[in-house]
Amino acid sequence: MKRLAFKMQLYPGYEEEYKKRHDAIWPELKAILKSAGIHHYAIYLDEDNHVLFA
Repeated sequence: MKRLAFKMQLYPGYEEEYKKRHDAIWPELKAILKSAGIHHYAIYLDEDNHVLFA
């Protein structure tokens, strides 16, 4: 099984906007991920330094 990871910087003050836009996965995106063989995808926010890890 191949695993990939990446991290991104979230601008301070955008935490609520990020959560609002990403809490619910779009059905279209879920279908695309599944068709690409991706069965588990998650993004985590480190609130101490505003880093997103996926």
